[in-house]
Amino acid sequence: MRAAHVEILEDLSDGILEGNGPLTSAGPVSRRLWVSSARTVMEAGLDVWSGAASLPDQDWNIHVELAQDAVANGLPLGHVLRGIEIGYTALVTGYWRVAEPGDHTELVAYTAWNGKLADSCLQALRDGYFLSVKSDGRVEVARQAFLESLLAGTPRADLAVNAGLALCPAYLVMAVPARTVATDAFPRDVLVNQTERGSIALFPTADAPDMWARTEAQARRCAQLSGVSSVIVLARAAEPQGIPAAVADAERASVLASALQLSGVVRPETLRMEQVLAEDGLLRQDVSQVIEPIMDQCDLITTLHQLYQTDLDRSRTATRLGIHRRTLSYRLQKIATVTGVDPLSSRGIKAFQLALAAHQLEAERPLPESLPEELPVQRAKPEELPGQRAS
Repeated sequence: MRAAHVEILEDLSDGILEGNGPLTSAGPVSRRLWVSSARTVMEAGLDVWSGAASLPDQDWNIHVELAQDAVANGLPLGHVLRGIEIGYTALVTGYWRVAEPGDHTELVAYTAWNGKLADSCLQALRDGYFLSVKSDGRVEVARQAFLESLLAGTPRADLAVNAGLALCPAYLVMAVPARTVATDAFPRDVLVNQTERGSIALFPTADAPDMWARTEAQARRCAQLSGVSSVIVLARAAEPQGIPAAVADAERASVLASALQLSGVVRPETLRMEQVLAEDGLLRQDVSQVIEPIMDQCDLITTLHQLYQTDLDRSRTATRLGIHRRTLSYRLQKIATVTGVDPLSSRGIKAFQLALAAHQLEAERPLPESLPEELPVQRAKPEELPGQRAS
């Protein structure tokens, strides 16, 4: 078997050293190191396959040198890994082709052991590659190149490998108005892009309901840890090629949500009507007519705004406004009387929400800013309801 090993290794080595095979584009130094790596695995396998747990340190260093040479020559890690995997497979296949009767039992055990050893060698190569890239200051360059490929809609798995990442089947896009976020709050596999328009984060996931839910929860936690206190927009890209459209949708929704002073988590599909209003001035004027009768009463406009921001929770609305709940009831009744539309009815909710959005999108007439989530409860005297005395 050793004689067959020498012959097979020499034949394959000659092809690699001459620039043929899986490492055709590699330089001569890389090809020599590749042959050394293959010889290390195969010779060690012949000598110690029956009991050795690992290779000596000096043999692992061959893979570190190969990784360093690949980085220095700009050789993609994926190219090197594929070359080594093909070469190791070719060597083992060669053994089986020249096996003599009685060799097969030994070959079965050797092939299984060598497969595990080759995996360890490949991992050593990966570790050496990324250590070399990191010391060379190229990790962020590789990550940025992969990010740009995703944002351009031309995802490349080889760029992902060079960055120490994987090209995933789906991505969750998170957009926030903040131009800077604490990137150390995000996991390593999350890519963050910060521009003048705000910040975008791409969370790898899979196109399955449970995975979307899990990833969205992760995005919310990351937003909190990174200090994002404004609205966050989440959009889904069911495949990597759909990332540009999802990013554009999320960025538009982020700008709109900020203009509308929304908070919490928002999805672009929930703002379609507001997007139409933002693009159509005549429509804004039309739908805002429902609140025209109360436009000179700032307390009523603010009350509506806070009522819908708290999802019709009267206790929270009263707390945020710093008024008594009876005062809130009086204001809502007054709005219904003056406008002819009940702000708590299903049609009234839609009409007033769109009217407030249309009014707020008019730059010259902004709505009052959102109040803090919690205000000290004030013992304000409730306004009297018609025919009633305040208690």
